[in-house]
Amino acid sequence: MADPARVRPRRAKTIARLKAEDARQLLRDGKDPIKVKRDAVVDREQTLAKWLDAAYDAAGVRQTRAHWTGPVQRYVLPKLGKTPVAAIDANDLYHVLKPVWRKKEHTARVALARVGLALEQAVAAKLDVDLSAVGSAKIRLGKKRKATVRHHNAMPYPQVPAFIAALPDKPAGWALGLLILPAVRSDNARTAHVDEFDLEAGVWTIPGHKMKTGVELRVPLSTHAAAVVRRALPTARNGYLFPPTRGSGDTVGKRAIPAITEKLTDNQFKTHVFWTCHGFVPPL
Repeated sequence: MADPARVRPRRAKTIARLKAEDARQLLRDGKDPIKVKRDAVVDREQTLAKWLDAAYDAAGVRQTRAHWTGPVQRYVLPKLGKTPVAAIDANDLYHVLKPVWRKKEHTARVALARVGLALEQAVAAKLDVDLSAVGSAKIRLGKKRKATVRHHNAMPYPQVPAFIAALPDKPAGWALGLLILPAVRSDNARTAHVDEFDLEAGVWTIPGHKMKTGVELRVPLSTHAAAVVRRALPTARNGYLFPPTRGSGDTVGKRAIPAITEKLTDNQFKTHVFWTCHGFVPPL
């Protein structure tokens, strides 16, 4: 029978040789063996995902968690999700975002900025994190390109009255009329609630949670706009002014209003220019 004292060292050498071969294979594949090993055993409390959630909670934004963290979830976490925040450096961020830095520049910049907020949260928790990684990666990735200004297609003012008169007599058509007349955003018109309107005072009060600024907006209603609201009141559902004609939702869908502009553009006004909802603001 073999001496255990002699077997163990021999077995240990075999294991060491196997590990060395695995490490050499990782190097041939272009990976860092030390980083691979470190990523495999990391605790979630030390990961970027954990501190990204903390950054979202601290930001106090109106966006959903999925929407706010989306750019990082999509482009950063697939490769750095298991890497401890203390080990993330500028080189990591550079290689992760380089493929999309020019293709989806805005989204990539948002992702990098939110990684920076996550790293700040980790620093606040006394973790040894390289806060300069974001700035250094940004420098290496390059400056922002000058954006090409593209304006929304605006309807000529003389055509607006005829367009409003041609709107279909249904919730989506009324919503588009209420969008055009006081010049509000599409979502504000589409999700208008009965309680927001004071028809005696001729005022539409859009609550702060519906506004980008978070500040309540009081919109004066013209006689025609007030008439649109009165026409829609009998068909209101669950307090919403413009319910869909089909389906069980509370408001008309996001595509319902653009679909009307497309249909009228093609069939009645015979123009090849598609007027966007934002495009009704300049004529007014």
